[in-house]
Amino acid sequence: MAKINYLILILLLTTLLSLLTPFFTKAAMHKTSCCRLAYQVELDDVDICGPPIGQPAGCDPETAGCCQVQATWTFLENQTIGPIEEGVTQCWLGESQVNIDIPTPHWGMVCLINSINTVTDVLFWFALSLSVIVGIITGFFFFTAGGEPYKIEKAKSMLVWLVVGIAVAVSAKLITALIMAIVV
Repeated sequence: MAKINYLILILLLTTLLSLLTPFFTKAAMHKTSCCRLAYQVELDDVDICGPPIGQPAGCDPETAGCCQVQATWTFLENQTIGPIEEGVTQCWLGESQVNIDIPTPHWGMVCLINSINTVTDVLFWFALSLSVIVGIITGFFFFTAGGEPYKIEKAKSMLVWLVVGIAVAVSAKLITALIMAIVV
């Protein structure tokens, strides 16, 4: 029975790795010096440069008025965030050049928070889906146990894994909030 459990674990890990491989290979193959946000990100005490504050695109960050410290700034979904450099108005996003919507020296932090949100969202839905499947199987085991102690124990142990799966799904959503509270 233990061999079957190990085989199922290996099968699940292999499936997970095969699903995540395109993300890793794409990240390694393409030059990226900016990011397009999939989520709204809010930061405190952030330098914003160029057009969002009425300055020309690609202005010199050393020039007075090019960058301004904002007490709070909300970077919106689908905006392209990139570095601030004199004369630079575009960046590489995958295989194409795109215009930088908001140049900021903090673009790396914004992109990191966006990536963490994306990963935890995928983890949340994966763990939640797996929990539903385990819940259905657990219910089936309880209904077909017929009073046999072994089958009831097996169903109870699966119920524990169901609770663990739900806890992982919920904690995946809490990770982002925890990191934001610590880092930002």
